[in-house]
Amino acid sequence: MAKQIVFNKQEQSFTYQKVLDQKNNSGAPEIEFKFIVERKKSAQNGRERLVITALDRDGKETGKISAAMPKLVDNLLSLREYGVIASRIVFTDLAKCIENNYYDLKCESFDDEGTISDEVLNAILAMVTDCIAEGMAFPTTIKGEMCYNIPVKEFQDLIRDSEYADIDLTELKRRLKQKGYAKCSTGRYDCTVKEPEKDKAIKVMSFRKSALPELPELPISETDG
Repeated sequence: MAKQIVFNKQEQSFTYQKVLDQKNNSGAPEIEFKFIVERKKSAQNGRERLVITALDRDGKETGKISAAMPKLVDNLLSLREYGVIASRIVFTDLAKCIENNYYDLKCESFDDEGTISDEVLNAILAMVTDCIAEGMAFPTTIKGEMCYNIPVKEFQDLIRDSEYADIDLTELKRRLKQKGYAKCSTGRYDCTVKEPEKDKAIKVMSFRKSALPELPELPISETDG
């Protein structure tokens, strides 16, 4: 029994399916998962991203992610969190199939400013505040300023697991920096700090305490940022 990924231009979908051999062929191939792929282009900067929705064999949506071509395989692997259990080989084959049929995907323009509005930023900041209150961030002072730090991967997972999963993460981080919510290293949209009690530097989304609602006091450490 072989497996393959098939592109349907009319549906704008990629189907991961089992192909039965002739001896046991009982009809149509057995579908494992279907992926609806939407191609989006920013009206502001021309950058493109993909919104990928995974459906199970019954056609029920199981998860949705935002993906970028340079990191498509890694983005697709995050679908495992939604129960799309397949090997890296399958996701690599899916990424290759998407790349081979990329210009057959319909391209729609979207407005970054409209998509990531102040209202959306405030909702995301409320999520961040909840994470801090629940102990999912560690506080430090960066160049004398009190900040709460969430590792970049955990922050990305937070967004992907929310109703804002289709937001361009790079653009979101840019807006957080632009609005003064996030303190960032020079020329970046994140910050590098040392974890408390560990001699290891990690990349974090560092949120200024002064830009967030009142939070409980937590032990802090200092870093040069």
